[in-house]
Amino acid sequence: MALALRRKIIALACVLAATAGFAVALAAFSKSPQPEKTAIVDLTDWQLEIASTDAARKQGLGGRSPLAPKNGMLFVFDEAGFYPFWMKDMTFALDIVWVNGNKVVEVASLEPPLVTNPNPAAHIPTHRADSVLEINAGQASALGLTPGIFVILP
Repeated sequence: MALALRRKIIALACVLAATAGFAVALAAFSKSPQPEKTAIVDLTDWQLEIASTDAARKQGLGGRSPLAPKNGMLFVFDEAGFYPFWMKDMTFALDIVWVNGNKVVEVASLEPPLVTNPNPAAHIPTHRADSVLEINAGQASALGLTPGIFVILP
């Protein structure tokens, strides 16, 4: 009788161990990376002033009035690099969107400098970009422009 009970206990332990192993394997499989969803923001209907020369890039939007809706400035560079931006002579806040290969790599919201500081610090990006978009503050968030998002530029 003790032998029959021992066999039942061993069989039950084997079934429980197999069930636990299956549950662990199932949990590990369900945590496998899911395919990344690709989001695209189309800006082809925006009016973007192109800054493709050193002089135009240096001046940027400094000294100007706030942008109209769906307006901005696109800085185009010959090659990808770490391009810092600052708010010298700015009178309104901006969202700065660094783009590399039509993919957003970094976004920063920058405020105009204080009157007491005519030479504000530059924001140095942590990712390489081949173009940079300046738009009104809050627009990057409203459009869903976050790192990893693809953009279609005019």
